[in-house]
Amino acid sequence: MFFVALALVISARRFPIPGWAPETDRRRIRLNFIFANYPSGLKFFPALGRSILGSFGNFVSVFLGVVNVFADIVSYIRLWRSAWPGLAISQTVNNMAGPMLGHFVFFVLGMILLVFGHGLNWS
Repeated sequence: MFFVALALVISARRFPIPGWAPETDRRRIRLNFIFANYPSGLKFFPALGRSILGSFGNFVSVFLGVVNVFADIVSYIRLWRSAWPGLAISQTVNNMAGPMLGHFVFFVLGMILLVFGHGLNWS
């Protein structure tokens, strides 16, 4: 789902879906369907049968759980992309204040610049 989200949200040309990813997703969906409602306290095969029957009974809930994984990954990619400007600003502030910190006279000015610059970036 990570590769699907990258291809859909950012760029399918820059982030193509690897050949093994669709089969991995199909297997993950099958395993989720089989074990989503697995009850504890039973032997393996009776519990497995109840889990599969429970998944058929809660098909919509199981399907939405699979879709929710995709939505979570898209949300994480959105957060990742929104963090890039903050990284650029913090690197710029560090590059401006860095040379000042090596000289005692400019140390106070450098610290003020760091606090002010990173304070603006944080809010």
